[in-house]
Order: sequence, then C-alpha cells, then structure tokens
Amino acid sequence: MCVQAKLILWQQGPSALWSGVKDQRPVLVVEQACGIAHGPALRTRHRLLSEVQHPSLARVLGAGWSERAGISNLLLERVPGVPVAAIPFSVTEEVLLGALEQLAGAIAACHRRGLALGSVHSGRVLLSRRPETTLVLTGAAPHGSEEQDLAGIAKVCRELAHQEVLSKPLQLLLGALERGQISAEHARRSASAMRGQVVPELRKAG
Repeated sequence: MCVQAKLILWQQGPSALWSGVKDQRPVLVVEQACGIAHGPALRTRHRLLSEVQHPSLARVLGAGWSERAGISNLLLERVPGVPVAAIPFSVTEEVLLGALEQLAGAIAACHRRGLALGSVHSGRVLLSRRPETTLVLTGAAPHGSEEQDLAGIAKVCRELAHQEVLSKPLQLLLGALERGQISAEHARRSASAMRGQVVPELRKAG
C-alpha cells in the first residue's frame, strides 16, 4: 500500500493508527497483526464493515495484508481527530454518557449485520469534531466476538473518565457491558435515558 505523508497517531506493538495521503486523497490506515490464514476472513469483515452506515464508524475504502510481514491494513476515510488514548483530561459524566451512546450505537449497527469488530480500544477511537464533537471507531480485527466489543466499549469509557468517581448507575451499566450481560443496543438506550436525567440535575446544581 503506497501512502505518502505518513503521520502516526497511535501505536502499540504491531498495531498502529496513522493518517496519510493515497492517490491525492487524505486517508486513515489501521495496521494490525494478521496471520496468513486470517486474510480471507479479514477481507470479508472489511466488506461487511463497509456496508454499515453510522456516523461513529469511519467509512472503509479498502483493505489488504502482507503475508510476509503478517500485517493487515485497513484503509479508511480521513476523520480528523485525536485518539482517546492520547487525551490527558477526564470528561464530565454527561459527556461520558454521550460517548457511550455513540459507541454503543455504532457497535449495535455492526452487530445487527452479524459483524463483531473485535478491536475496540482507546487507540482506535478518535475524538473528532465534524462539525459537532463525536467519537469515531476506526478498526476491525480478522476475528473477534460481540463480548469483546462490549467489554471494549466499557474500557474506552473508563479511560475517558481517567479514574474519576462515576455514579452508581453508570458503574452498574459499564459493569454489565464488561460482563456481556446486555447488548450494545440496550447500552445505547440506557445511556441515552441516563443522559436525559443527568442534564437537568446539572442545570439544577448550576
């Protein structure tokens, strides 16, 4: 894959997220370890992901892998943003509930089509402003499960909180996600309902 102007946004071991230019078009690229046997499965997942339309999923433009290097490449639309892993500050609970609603909604859209991303973590979630602030998922593993996706959403939310004390309802919701006791769609609806309750409380306190 010939990509110019490579700018690494996040890297850990063989996995990386970086931006660049391909055929005079700005793109994002997700790199991850991929055994030779996973090539066809990876292509299938990328095709399925490209069919899912959701504002919190980066659109898939192409995919490939190097058998020699054992690295897969997922070519995505360019989404300006900062990986959650690089954000040094904590967010309010209202913002956190909005993040959970967005991410769970994107995962639910995938699960409805029988697709588990299997790679939801803070290095592959971008905090973007296009035009409003939103979170965007940027990855897909050659293999994965819905349980991994749900646990990944919860972990990303906890990292956004930066060890801040969370309310008991939110702690219970994240705990249920981590244990795979609820679906992504259930989590989306719960976060939406809780956000509607948090905002009036904040206004009252102000």
